[in-house]
Amino acid sequence: MPDSDLAAYLDAVAPLQGLSLTPEQRAAALLNLERFAAIAASFVDLPLAVDDEPILVQRL
Repeated sequence: MPDSDLAAYLDAVAPLQGLSLTPEQRAAALLNLERFAAIAASFVDLPLAVDDEPILVQRL
């Protein structure tokens, strides 16, 4: 997702969550969204077989 789309997404959803972000908070939130998008992109092309199972959640 282009950075401009992430900014538009942030501007659209923040008020829906009841958030009023200062410019500094908006910049930090946008940076986090950009980082999340970069991490998620590394999984998009991950090959999965039909019989691959999700990992079990381990709780301590």
